[in-house]
Amino acid sequence: MKKYIIVNLLALAMIGCGGGGSSKPKSSAAASSVAASSVATSASAASSSAEATWDLVWSDDFTGTSIDATKWGFEKNCWGGGNNEQQCYTDQATNAFVANGYLNIVANREDFTGLDSPEGTGTATKTLPYTSARLRTKNLAEWTFGKFEIRAKLPQGQGTWPAIWMLPTDSPYGGWAGGGEIDIMEAVNLKTQTSVEGVLSEPEARVYGTLHFGRAWPDNKSAGEDYIIPNSLNPADDFHTYSLEWEAGEIRWYVDGVHYSTQRETGWYSQYLKDGVLTDAPVGAPFDSKSKFHLLLNLAVGGAWAGAVNNKGIDATVFPQTMQVDYVKIYSCSASALTGKGCASVNPDVVPLVGIKKPKIATTVVLNQTFDIFTDAVAPAWDIGLFTYDNNSGAIKATIIDATETARGKVINVKYGATAGLAYIQTTDIVNASEFARVGSTLQFDLKVISYGTATGINVKADCGYPCTSGDLDQGKIADGVWQAVSIPIANLVSGGLDLTKLNTPIGISPKGTQDGVELQIDNVRWVLGTGEIVVPPVDAITGSFDIFTEAVDPRWDNGFITYDVNNSGAIATSIVESGDEAHGKVANIKFSATSGLAYFQSSKTKDASVFSSGGSLEFDVKVLSYGSAPGLVIKADCVFPCTSGDVSIGKKGDGVWEKVTVPIATLVAGGLKLNAVNTPFAIFPTWDKQAGVELQVDNVRWVK
Repeated sequence: MKKYIIVNLLALAMIGCGGGGSSKPKSSAAASSVAASSVATSASAASSSAEATWDLVWSDDFTGTSIDATKWGFEKNCWGGGNNEQQCYTDQATNAFVANGYLNIVANREDFTGLDSPEGTGTATKTLPYTSARLRTKNLAEWTFGKFEIRAKLPQGQGTWPAIWMLPTDSPYGGWAGGGEIDIMEAVNLKTQTSVEGVLSEPEARVYGTLHFGRAWPDNKSAGEDYIIPNSLNPADDFHTYSLEWEAGEIRWYVDGVHYSTQRETGWYSQYLKDGVLTDAPVGAPFDSKSKFHLLLNLAVGGAWAGAVNNKGIDATVFPQTMQVDYVKIYSCSASALTGKGCASVNPDVVPLVGIKKPKIATTVVLNQTFDIFTDAVAPAWDIGLFTYDNNSGAIKATIIDATETARGKVINVKYGATAGLAYIQTTDIVNASEFARVGSTLQFDLKVISYGTATGINVKADCGYPCTSGDLDQGKIADGVWQAVSIPIANLVSGGLDLTKLNTPIGISPKGTQDGVELQIDNVRWVLGTGEIVVPPVDAITGSFDIFTEAVDPRWDNGFITYDVNNSGAIATSIVESGDEAHGKVANIKFSATSGLAYFQSSKTKDASVFSSGGSLEFDVKVLSYGSAPGLVIKADCVFPCTSGDVSIGKKGDGVWEKVTVPIATLVAGGLKLNAVNTPFAIFPTWDKQAGVELQVDNVRWVK
């Protein structure tokens, strides 16, 4: 899912797709030796040890008539890989089979319903519009160090995402990505031509090699490089050999024997929870001798990478698509199987990636008085400094400049681009700012908006380590062209969800709505301690059945009836309308446009709904005025992301008529909902990526004991 050298991943494990079939004869051992000899004869390649050899320890040439169950298992789920991919992984013969000496992994356009969890467990289901396959050697064969060589022909077309990669089977360094991930090869949307400002680009031909490491999501990191095969050869047109050499402290990537990328242990790291305490793993972790990795081969469709680049989305007309695998060969180095060292084929012109420096593990700093954040410079306590988040696109630029007003000195200047995001100031430490729970404590700063573009206002927030946050506090359209002092009660940040004992981001600022073209400046940023008593917010507990919407949104859901769409485009419209049906009166109306997203009811405070642990149900009435091409509806409930019930498919309900739907609370809990922290009791949306043109209405939404 990596796009560029060194990226932060906002989603979970990487997946793959497949490319067109071929009647080409199966490649021979001679073909492999030709690829190997190309390294030996290359002017830029040199063997580190002429005596040492790579000894074959495991292989599959796919010469039989079926997939070898002693070597490969199937992953089966409709989870979407943590990346909003649009395929269900199945063990159907139409999605994976051996024929003519090749393994074929095929992505088909067909609706499929399966379990919505990584390992295909639990009861929550999801319906997705494509099927494909993911094969893996998990619990059958695992390796530490060695050479991994796979010869394959890749799929083509917008939305295809093939991958050859490795995951730890039982990492001592915790879950993804503290336990690591090795991507031998990934590609997206091969042979697509993207029009940028009317100029047609070259057909997509890049392949990628990437490592994932760091801490558990969402504090994961990644680093990698791309490669284009010489002579305008496209990976979707023919077979090519994708290899990785992994030794203690170093990992190298190759295509057709050409070494193109190197990463070393100085550029990766692992920090994981040990007995509940964040701990530095040993140098070399998570790709060290203590971890065993298994191999995965798969073809994904759409999702957070393939669906977001080139021409975006999925071109349904290109499917089915196939990824063909000629062979898989795993080798051990004869010089040292324990370290993998001594057999390297190295291009001396390849400069190892710098990678990402291991951050220090935060200590807790107690703040008990007024403290500065920015006055001419970022205060030293905020050692990460001034930063931006915009999906790694570089669309937001934050700099410290001289103000046009001489007396003001230096100020922070932020220019926002086409990608939504925010500018913020942060520290690596955990700040205990609990004294600021005193009445009268405020976040204060001066603001000047040079250009609002089409933005409708300014949002301000503070964070305490994602997902702990104050949420966005809408300040309206203030400071248009002039400096204006802004003061926000700390109590408002706390009521939005900020934990003052875990503060790490004292201010974040972003335009509301469309951000492109917005430019603003901020100065004199500080938190000011109040003089009143410390206020302990009351616990908002649910003691019985409760309404969410009947004629209007129930007041306890004070964030109201709102939407989220993946492009932040405002393409999903909600309103309260007269139904024209005397029995229903006013109802919540939702229109879905070209983007994907959901509509939901939410509170700024979490609710303790533990009373429903003994049973009950979520009930609502639904009428779908237009289903468009959507095959059905999905509902969910959340408990401050990423805590969620997961998606619960309810099928094609209320098609043109009012229909009552009942979902057991136990189903939401089984999907992961924590009843003691509910903030979103009901969300609804059509099947993802099938939402354009859908219009629906809901009424009488409630939880019933």
